[in-house]
Amino acid sequence: MSKPSARRINSRSNRRILLPLAGAVLMAFGAVAPGLALGVPVAGGDAANSGRKPTEQDLLLAAFRYLKLSRNQLGYLRLLAQQADRRRAALEAEHRPAPRPQDPQPDPEPTVSKLGRRGVQVEAPDAEVNRRAEIAGILGKEGALPLTRILTREQIALAWRLAQGNPPAYAQTDPSLLDFNAGFFGSARGVLGVGNAVYLRGEVLDLSTGLGGLDGLVTFGLGESPVVLGRRALTPQIVGGLVFDSRGSQEKPFPQLVVEAREPSELTFAVEPLAQRIFSSDQIVPAIRMALSGESGAFAFGRADLQTANPRRVRSYELERGFRELTGQGPALEPLGGEIRQGLYHFAPGQGVRLANTGVTSQYALQFTFLHDKEGGYQKLVDFKHGAKDTGLYLHQGKLEFYQHAVGGVPRPGQEHRVRIERNRSTRIVRGFLDMVPVFAFLDLDDQAVFSKGKSLLFLDDRSTKTEQGPGSMRSVAIWGAPAGS
Repeated sequence: MSKPSARRINSRSNRRILLPLAGAVLMAFGAVAPGLALGVPVAGGDAANSGRKPTEQDLLLAAFRYLKLSRNQLGYLRLLAQQADRRRAALEAEHRPAPRPQDPQPDPEPTVSKLGRRGVQVEAPDAEVNRRAEIAGILGKEGALPLTRILTREQIALAWRLAQGNPPAYAQTDPSLLDFNAGFFGSARGVLGVGNAVYLRGEVLDLSTGLGGLDGLVTFGLGESPVVLGRRALTPQIVGGLVFDSRGSQEKPFPQLVVEAREPSELTFAVEPLAQRIFSSDQIVPAIRMALSGESGAFAFGRADLQTANPRRVRSYELERGFRELTGQGPALEPLGGEIRQGLYHFAPGQGVRLANTGVTSQYALQFTFLHDKEGGYQKLVDFKHGAKDTGLYLHQGKLEFYQHAVGGVPRPGQEHRVRIERNRSTRIVRGFLDMVPVFAFLDLDDQAVFSKGKSLLFLDDRSTKTEQGPGSMRSVAIWGAPAGS
């Protein structure tokens, strides 16, 4: 069964095209009214409340709040910022432009060349813009690894999402951070590229065919400070301090990579735009001092949500004993057309089960034992949004896949397997197990693995795609949650 076109963004080639397009839409709205267009909670900074234009320190403090940096992290960040200040001074001295000649040569005539469907203007390089961009790029590359080492995995993911102009809904995001000209949205120069494409203020340049015979530098105007991109910066997978590479071609989706990465160096690409932005600022050290001293007023240090202990079984179903719930706490399973034979619930496509009340929402362990008969295409196993969204746990081409977030584990057709999904509310980490062996983990920033209103569907597709379901059998279902349920 083939997946609809919306699903095909999961392929490497299409992901490089459609992800920039999605980000471009966000960028177009964010440049007009970021907080309202993206539905982002407002942190309530002084600049936002007063209506005045935020200063550089306001922006940096808003970024610290967004990342929920602790006091210890700010202390380490101050050391990195002091090193960056010294490095920036050295680079500025090294890259100081030579005196202009007495009789400057006239600039070459600009030419226009086509790239994909858009024309780009090739101009003589602006030495000052180039110099600033080069220094910012160096500071970003050198600062990314040490910055990655002091951030948590969740904070790394938050930095990655901020660079795309798409922070998660739960983050306290000051609207000033999503102003295109603030520099956090994409990179320090406001340019964001993904895979083979670069987009600017909602306009996409398709670079999949290369740059052809273009010479010189490609210049994009950003108000009074145009951005000049050299030819190398426009080639795929090269950041160059200006174009953010979101790793559209990586083997694992980023929410999975950020949890499963073993070395900080695997995640430096995700924080490089942030490192470039903050370490190229001459106000980073004063802003950190202000945050540590409490002078910023609204600044509040992040505190982890306390983990509830001693989870207990809140739902238990053994199909050889029928559809009733065995702990006495929950409703019976609602069959949707299948039947119980020899201790198994046998179902055809579209004949899964409905659970009206799981007893949990955001922190739980869900475990079920099943057999499947489908080898190709998509088959939904667990729906967390009661049929309203396409996300959820699937079988895809024989592998377990939490759609768009993680892949791993191969349950063989015709064999009985035990699948377990765990979610930790404090860390937002979701872990998947196949026959009690860990097969994937990911960071659930957008609550895709949270049960909407505590409801669930098993082996039944959502209403948006409807056909991604297959035949199989289920033996048991069990759910563990916090003592009071959560």
